[in-house]
Amino acid sequence: MTAKHESEMSQLYIRRNEINAIRKRASPARMELRNTREDRELVAEYDSVVDELSAADHTRASLAEEMDKREGWMRQDQEKAEATPFKNEANRSTEQAKTHEAILTDLRAKFEPADAAVNALQERLSEIEDRLLEL
Repeated sequence: MTAKHESEMSQLYIRRNEINAIRKRASPARMELRNTREDRELVAEYDSVVDELSAADHTRASLAEEMDKREGWMRQDQEKAEATPFKNEANRSTEQAKTHEAILTDLRAKFEPADAAVNALQERLSEIEDRLLEL
């Protein structure tokens, strides 16, 4: 690793740790807010959105992980196709790269709605939390 890369990454790790600490402090506060409200219908809506958000976030993360893998495999196969002196092996690697590219295109098409769903659910959760605070 270069010193520049290391210094840039350490800043990201520091920021990630700060965000994680904020989330840890926020989680008990959210639970206290949820548990102290008498409007059970609103609390039920809150719980439902939290569950939906968790599932949607998991789906989005799975798609992102699979996209990263496919991009890497596609690049490897493209490089292998260019580097090999054997035509059959080059053709096979090119075909594999095309397969990864097609799957990647499909994954990207699925990722956009998954990302939009997570964003919409986060916004909805924020609105419900605001309503819980008003009570």
